Amino acid sequence: MSLRSLNTPSHQGQSIYRKVLSAITQSAPLAGCSFAPPPAFGAKVDRRIVNRAIGSALFLLGLPPLRDLAERWMDHLGLILMFHHVGSPGDESRVNRGLTVSPETLDRVLNILVARGYELVSMDEVPDRLTGARAKRFAALTFDDGCRDNLACAAPILASHGAPFTVYVTTGFADGTVSPWWHVLERAIAAASKLEVETVLGIRRFDTSSRAAKAAAAAELPEILLTSPPGLRAEQTCSLARQAKIDLVAFTRELYLDWDGLRALAKIPGCTIGCHTSTHPRLSQLAEEAVRGELVDSRAMIEERLGVQTRHFSYPYGVAAACGDREFELAGRLGYVTAVTTRRDVLTPRNADALTSLPRVPINGGFEHPLMLEGLISGLPLFSLARRAIGRSEA
Repeated sequence: MSLRSLNTPSHQGQSIYRKVLSAITQSAPLAGCSFAPPPAFGAKVDRRIVNRAIGSALFLLGLPPLRDLAERWMDHLGLILMFHHVGSPGDESRVNRGLTVSPETLDRVLNILVARGYELVSMDEVPDRLTGARAKRFAALTFDDGCRDNLACAAPILASHGAPFTVYVTTGFADGTVSPWWHVLERAIAAASKLEVETVLGIRRFDTSSRAAKAAAAAELPEILLTSPPGLRAEQTCSLARQAKIDLVAFTRELYLDWDGLRALAKIPGCTIGCHTSTHPRLSQLAEEAVRGELVDSRAMIEERLGVQTRHFSYPYGVAAACGDREFELAGRLGYVTAVTTRRDVLTPRNADALTSLPRVPINGGFEHPLMLEGLISGLPLFSLARRAIGRSEA
């Protein structure tokens, strides 16, 4: 079967696809990789087309010859995998489709890791594994936010494999005092026929009366809210909830564990509770004292409410625009042993000197085909390279 016949995207995606395919098929491990430059400022790229192109590349990389070549070339120590929700992913047009993987996907990932010779470890073990004598490759599984389905769906699967895991808790979600704007936005687009959003440049109005209109709004609104100042983003979230008649407290409880649920989760053998701030802000937008408060207050609340020591941290959004050297240094000064980003890469010995800026490999709801998972777990950071090629970061 020709490699070019596998899941080939069409139209605009062809250009990106050809470049990624060329990098895979013409260069033994991407040594001659050449990607297109980022689009001009203000240019719009259809995320769905790009994702199909990336998915095609991951599909190819999951084929045994390429996968095995990538693993031998990478010669990495291990991986930190990133998850959010585990449940029914739903329609692929959802704003947050990529944040949910199916229970079958989680089980498949664990089976692939074991079959590929990875040892499953906790985040407590990661520093020693980066500095100690070379042993088997390792993988640590992490889950951001403290989602309700981490207890109901993920924990039984993890337990069946004897897999340790870390859940990074946003204390505002556990309290019900903070609501996830990205989920509120998704629900509002689905429920309303029109929406108004206050922005730094004034009021923007969006038609959401048809499937096509909802898709257009979903392509533009997340970036508007993500880049808004924290106070304005909170107002936008409340306004969207009012327009779509969403009870924010009930909605947050539907999605995230309260303290009783987190207490039950923390008691599961192999579970480590980490910190993910109080309000899930973009830390780069805050003054240093406010950043310190997010890291200190949330840890204190977790330790008080759950009676566990919190040694590990996850930066909200985690991309370069959301956290940087200031945050990495502060996390270390405040006593966090490790801190993880959403920057995509494998772990190598050099990460031992940067334990508060560790990369992860995302397991994304848009890339759940077994060969795509094999491609990701192979360790080649193609996903990161392809994202960089179109000049777009994703939280």
